[in-house]
Amino acid sequence: MRVHKFFVVSICTLYFISPLAKGQDAANLRTFYSIGRINAVSSFGGMFNTMPTAPSTVTGNYYFDDEILKKGLISVEGKDKPFGEFPMRYNLKSNELEVELKEGLRSLNLGQVSSFMWTDERGKESYFINLKDFNSNGVPIIGFAQVITSGKLSLLKKRRAIFQKTEFNPLEAEKADIDKIIKKEDFFFVKDSQAFLITKNKKDAIAFLGSSDTDQRIENFIIENGFNSKKELSLIQLTEFYNSIK
Repeated sequence: MRVHKFFVVSICTLYFISPLAKGQDAANLRTFYSIGRINAVSSFGGMFNTMPTAPSTVTGNYYFDDEILKKGLISVEGKDKPFGEFPMRYNLKSNELEVELKEGLRSLNLGQVSSFMWTDERGKESYFINLKDFNSNGVPIIGFAQVITSGKLSLLKKRRAIFQKTEFNPLEAEKADIDKIIKKEDFFFVKDSQAFLITKNKKDAIAFLGSSDTDQRIENFIIENGFNSKKELSLIQLTEFYNSIK
């Protein structure tokens, strides 16, 4: 006698949790993954691998300040007058200006650009210069830096955008963080067309700034004012002091 085996398949309507909105914080992310793990176990009875996958959310951006376009002017080598005004933003990753034209947003290669400036929503002006004619310890400097103060001694700020990948462990999803784009700053002194990358080594800074009659005054200022090579305000104070005694 032939025996027929019948299998009854019940069809269930499944509701999936929407992907996390961009920029959702880590606490909500942990909650999302914890709930997701419980739901997967109860709904599928262990048929699926219930370990969550790594989050794809990234916080931060690759722009000097932010993604907001700022109106500004662009100076090109060999041209007497700057071009503009254009809404623009500086992309650190590609070393390009993203400029809004009538045709839409376009990327401008900065190879022939000598400088640019923009005005933010508060009316503050920022000036940037091309560093291609400078070098640090014999190594050419690529990119643009913001002019913080100018004079006999000028202070420049250069930013780098770095993608920071989170080490994801699916067994500890509730502890997961979000991938980040972080920005780091390098500061330069510029004097007599020479650029100096400012580090924690105070003696090197004194050697670059000083001469026989100013070394001691600069060294005293650094000691008395708690000089910090990573603090912009501290660097501004030292730059202004140098320009006041020279």
